[in-house]
Amino acid sequence: MMVYMHETMVEHTNNPNNPNNPNNPDEDSEGSENKPLINGGVQKTKQPQTQNTYITSRDYLDLLKHYDNIYLKKRDTLKEQSRHLNRGLTKLTETSDSVARLKTDLLVKQRRLSAAEQEANDKMYVYQSYQGYQGS
Repeated sequence: MMVYMHETMVEHTNNPNNPNNPNNPDEDSEGSENKPLINGGVQKTKQPQTQNTYITSRDYLDLLKHYDNIYLKKRDTLKEQSRHLNRGLTKLTETSDSVARLKTDLLVKQRRLSAAEQEANDKMYVYQSYQGYQGS
């Protein structure tokens, strides 16, 4: 069957009298919209399609109902995103305050540590000098 379809297509395209032949001199290249597909299957027509669409009050109310549903869903989504962002910002500000507090505590403890180190060094110097005094 494939062979038959192929032969038919070749026969149609090679026939100079065939309007589907792309080499037909009577055809212009811009008329491709009017050319049927393989074996004249589907053709595009240039006839205007007029169709009257009537909208009733019920259709309009349904449209408003759907719009309202979509609006409420989007609003809820945005509220949830806003809450999520606000919680994150709150955590960041709390962390920032905590870091500032810890920095001040660190400075106080560093000062105490340097004072304690100085005191320990002084005592070590006194002890070493005392050891040196007794050893001589």
